[in-house]
Amino acid sequence: MAGCQSDGGGGAVSGTPTPGADEIAVERTIARSRALLDGLAAVHRSGARWTAAAERVTAGHRAQLLLLNVTQTAESPAPSEAGTPEGSASTPPQTTTAPGPTTPQELVTAQRDAAVEALVDLRTTSAPVAVKLSKIAGSRAVQADLLAKAAGLKAPGELPLPDAETTDPVSPQISSQARSDGTGTDASPTGTTAELPETTLKALSTLLAGEHAAVFAYGTITARIPSSSRARAQNLWNEHLRNREELIRRIRAGGGRPPAAEAAYGLGDEDLSTVSGVKALAATVEDGLASVAIEAVGQAEPVDRVRIAATLIGAARNSARWSGNPASLPG
Repeated sequence: MAGCQSDGGGGAVSGTPTPGADEIAVERTIARSRALLDGLAAVHRSGARWTAAAERVTAGHRAQLLLLNVTQTAESPAPSEAGTPEGSASTPPQTTTAPGPTTPQELVTAQRDAAVEALVDLRTTSAPVAVKLSKIAGSRAVQADLLAKAAGLKAPGELPLPDAETTDPVSPQISSQARSDGTGTDASPTGTTAELPETTLKALSTLLAGEHAAVFAYGTITARIPSSSRARAQNLWNEHLRNREELIRRIRAGGGRPPAAEAAYGLGDEDLSTVSGVKALAATVEDGLASVAIEAVGQAEPVDRVRIAATLIGAARNSARWSGNPASLPG
């Protein structure tokens, strides 16, 4: 009957809902987690010496699936009826799950690639789904580090973040940090800098407040940390200083007013006379920055989310390295 079918030009049957960007991204994320869980299950069966790490990563993937309203049983997770994003009543598009990785190096590489894949979708999804995907990207990056350490492999380097205009990864040196010549990615082709939307200015200001706190805390951390860890603390202090200056520059260039740093920030209740206390403070600082970055992802325009999520990923990885206890960001 008329109105029930396309005109034969290859279009979809009328009335069949076309999957939206949120549904496509969620289904892709679910499929990737399933493949990784299959690979991790193989590690369990093999009795490898790094099985304990694989168990922790397995728990992390299950948390990621729960964040997307997916439940699973045993080793093969399956989506629940609530597996679609909020506000979506259509059935998610079916994705064929490829065989999961099985060797240690394959698993580490797959975890890293899965983190980048989640970042790609930040530019096309709604803010609530983008927040979830940014958490999942951070979790997957930390999981890659955990697996690499347990298997005696070199830890993955900085993630090759997706470019703002394409889905192709770009050099890490021009992703979340300023270029060496001091220019950012917000300059127009004519060399002038356009004013940024209020939402973006708010997101960058939120992130800047977090960097102010991190810079303050790392002054104490660097002074009190043992010499064996001082170089790492100093490098991170310098990194937070660079990030802070870049955010100030971007906010000013975009027509905003950067929030000033507070005179002082609380350092918690850790005993800073002990090594464990200082490291716990460093982990807490990075956790706090990750939380701020999650909030900023939800505030930002889609084009700016990847750069902000880079701060989240870096903070999550730094926290795990300080604490030795990789946290599960989802939920």
